[in-house]
Amino acid sequence: MKKRLLEGLTILLLVSGGLYWYSCSHSVKSTAALYALSFISKQRYSDYAVEFTYPASWQVSEMPVEGSEVLHHVSYCEPGNRIHGFVQVWAAGENWEQFLKDSIARAPADGTQIEDVSMKPGKIGDKEGYLVTYTRAGKRGTAAAREFFFIRDKRVYRTSLFAPKQSWSDKDIEIFNDLVSSLRVKY
Repeated sequence: MKKRLLEGLTILLLVSGGLYWYSCSHSVKSTAALYALSFISKQRYSDYAVEFTYPASWQVSEMPVEGSEVLHHVSYCEPGNRIHGFVQVWAAGENWEQFLKDSIARAPADGTQIEDVSMKPGKIGDKEGYLVTYTRAGKRGTAAAREFFFIRDKRVYRTSLFAPKQSWSDKDIEIFNDLVSSLRVKY
């Protein structure tokens, strides 16, 4: 038991030291090193509907929903608000694939333009569904979006991640895939 604890602490110290060395030798701000370190540690969110893991430094909160197709909404964001997103549970209609296509085609209520839309069947972890990517111009610049929709027991599960287009990276895709892969349905 003590040996495993010492091994774990040693690994944590080596990773932390490596991140510190990298940040010092590459003129990276300390916040960037802490941001990178936050992805090593994960937290688990769990309520009556869903369960998923997310980076430990992120904030997660359940949002109330009333009178809509959305049955459940949980938002998350990283400390600097560069990345944000949500997990939603929707009541599934008879033809949810068509509903999904129609909802993407509609312009957002705030008048922003959705562009570069891609929607294709895909699999992330053990979930088969639809992967949707697009960009959206807004007041703070253009955001890149990645969403995954899958259906279980007459409910559509939607996982989303948004980040500024100019700073979108492979790490963001990895975080998104981890969110989707870790999602467990509890309804």
